[in-house]
Amino acid sequence: MKVATKRPTSRIKRLHNYVLKLNIYDDERDSTLIDQLLSTRIFLILLFLLLLLIIVYIILSVQTHSVTIQSPSESTFTQLSQQYPSTLSCPCSHTSVRHDRFLSLNPLYHPICTSRLVNQSFISLLSSANVSEHYKEDYRIMATSHFQILALLCRTVRQTIDDSFSEFLSQHFTTSEVVSNETFNAQMNHLVQQLKTTNIANIKYTRDFLWLNVFYNAIYSGLKTNFYVQERNDNRTTQVSRHYSSSNAKCGCYQFADCAAQATIRKLVSSNATVNTTTAVENPIRLFYIPGLKVGCLPYNSLLQSTLECFFNQSCVHQIQESVPALAFVSPLSAHSRFQQNATVEHLLDQLFIESWNQINNFTAYFQSCSPHSCTYSYDRRFNILYVIVKLIGSFGGLKMVLKFSAPLIVKLIRRIQTCRCISKAMDENEIPVQQNAKQYLASLVQKIKTKLKTLNLFPLLSDETDGLYSTRLYIISYIIGIIVLVFYTSISVQTRSITVDEPSLNEYERLYAKYGRTLICPCRHLSVSYSSIIHLEAEYHQVCSSEFIDDNAWLLYFNVTDGSLFFLDFRSQGSKLFRILQTLCRLSNETVRNQLRVFSETQFMNAHVVSRDTFNIQTSILIRQLQQQVRKL
Repeated sequence: MKVATKRPTSRIKRLHNYVLKLNIYDDERDSTLIDQLLSTRIFLILLFLLLLLIIVYIILSVQTHSVTIQSPSESTFTQLSQQYPSTLSCPCSHTSVRHDRFLSLNPLYHPICTSRLVNQSFISLLSSANVSEHYKEDYRIMATSHFQILALLCRTVRQTIDDSFSEFLSQHFTTSEVVSNETFNAQMNHLVQQLKTTNIANIKYTRDFLWLNVFYNAIYSGLKTNFYVQERNDNRTTQVSRHYSSSNAKCGCYQFADCAAQATIRKLVSSNATVNTTTAVENPIRLFYIPGLKVGCLPYNSLLQSTLECFFNQSCVHQIQESVPALAFVSPLSAHSRFQQNATVEHLLDQLFIESWNQINNFTAYFQSCSPHSCTYSYDRRFNILYVIVKLIGSFGGLKMVLKFSAPLIVKLIRRIQTCRCISKAMDENEIPVQQNAKQYLASLVQKIKTKLKTLNLFPLLSDETDGLYSTRLYIISYIIGIIVLVFYTSISVQTRSITVDEPSLNEYERLYAKYGRTLICPCRHLSVSYSSIIHLEAEYHQVCSSEFIDDNAWLLYFNVTDGSLFFLDFRSQGSKLFRILQTLCRLSNETVRNQLRVFSETQFMNAHVVSRDTFNIQTSILIRQLQQQVRKL
């Protein structure tokens, strides 16, 4: 144990003695041994301190490393996008790719659109029955028309969606760089959602406009469900409006577009041998109500108010089959549906009869179509041992040369200060003129510097001392020339400085843009924002659309109490239709604009960097003008 403790102590002593006796200036002939040792110690201390400062600075400073990967795979890109989402950049070799390369849509429709109920053979069989003898609220009168309209709606919706999908899939998705899987899915989902909203709005607009033309043009139904002609005593005929009773009240087809009643199956018992439906000599006996189904002035409107809940129920279908033989070969609808069984046909139509859109986003196909040649990412590191070693090696040579030359000068400066103090005391005692002593000192200093430069040898290891002196002078001259060239180049070259401002405010951004508009780059934290968050639009309609002239509880009430004996061309007789048409037009305009504004507000404003206020105003003005033009075309 004693031997083990003595060995380290002896080594430390030997190291201490070696450091004390170390002399790297033993070739300095004009300095004493003490000055040489002192210069060596100053050299070692300064070298150690400066290297320590360099190490601390390198460790604390942040080094940005940029890495480029050639021909990255999808898995590599996915991994890098998770590790370096803010710095990863993978430029696409094909910036524009068709939607059908990576997106597919296969909508699944409501069971009614794939059932036998909308099959042409079933409708033909149903239409072969004679319905003229049935009562106006008997479902057998409108059954054929209802299923014809259902088939037409399903077919129209399918065709509309197929056409819009074909157009959408032929469009291009443009990106300059590969986007992450999450961003890709979010953008695709948004585009498809916008497509859905547009189709729903278009179908609703078409539906409302169709009903406006049918109802307010007073088109006679071939089934005589809205009007019938009655012969008067003076051998003239008159138009009589049908009336339907609902749970709330009784309404007439002349005034109300949504006039409907619960569908029934009735047994007709006439007081005469021959039934005359135009004179309505009928004594109907109700056999049963049909749940959910409605009959009314026109088949189209009554169908929209109806539900299909009866056709999901086997017992309900069986009950109707007894009165409608054509339904004998029809099975109940499948109960697997996202819609409630008591959902109205109008609601189903508003949702385009679609159960699911079956959207498939293929990121792999998108990545292959984009085909990036390389990916570049950067990351910051604070401590890299290899970087520290390289910097130390690069700094050591220069520090060694400067300190080896400076240490003796520092010692001589110290000695000179001590000498000056002694001379100052001697001058005070002997009263030597200060000016004369200073001149002698400067002359002596200049002479010593000349002598030092002449005898300076930075290469003492060379065999010939003359070669060492010439090499030293050549080295110093080359070093000075290099410094001069470097200073001159630095003074005339343009240096680009990159300054980062974290989380700038709007005022700060505008101030920076005013000064550095061409070089200012402010990456957005969110690549896209909805129009609704940056643009507020509110339509202002004509005053008539908010007046009492189209209010059901104001002006239109007057026409409900007018005398029925008025001449048919009297304004008090026909005025109701005019104002209801105006009411419907205002409502259609309101709904159309509202739907377009909803689609517009959900559209994404895409920008990777913040744009200037002027550019932003120009872009938003163009978007608003495009919206206005699109609405006017409807």
